[in-house]
Amino acid sequence: MKTVGVKREGRRWYVILACDDVPAGPLPPTGSQMGVDLGTVHFLTDSDGHEMANPGFLGEAAGGLAAAQRHLAMLPKRTRHRTEKRRAAARNPTRTCPPVIGGCGHVAKENRVTRAEFACVNCGLVAHAEHVGALNVEHRTGLVLRDGA
Repeated sequence: MKTVGVKREGRRWYVILACDDVPAGPLPPTGSQMGVDLGTVHFLTDSDGHEMANPGFLGEAAGGLAAAQRHLAMLPKRTRHRTEKRRAAARNPTRTCPPVIGGCGHVAKENRVTRAEFACVNCGLVAHAEHVGALNVEHRTGLVLRDGA
C-alpha cells in the first residue's frame, strides 16, 4: 500500500487507495470496436444507434462548477494558468457524411440541419446527427488502429 486517503463529499465518505507493484495483465481482445458520440440531444449515442439519456451530472456539480468559474475569473487573461489544453478529438464527426452507411464523406456545416438531424447536402443521406457522429468516430478509430498495427 502506497497511500490511503479519506474524502468526504456531502454525506458520503470515500476511501482512496494507491498501491505499488500491482500486477496488471492485458485484457483479452474482443474482436470488435464501437464509436461513441457525446451529444446535445442524448447524453451519448453509439455506432449501433443505441442512445443513453442524460444522467444529470451537471445539476449535481453546479456548485463546484460555479466556484471553479469564479476562481478562473480572478486569474489574469492570457496566462499559462488560464489557457486550456486542447484535446486531440475527431474533427467534425457530426458534420461528416458517414461512408460506413453509404454516405459520401462530404464535410459541411450545413449537413447538421438541427441539433438532432443530419442531412448531407451532397448526397442527400438523412440520419440522426449523434448516430452519424458515433459512426464516424468508430470509422476513424478503425483507421487509426489499422494504421498503427
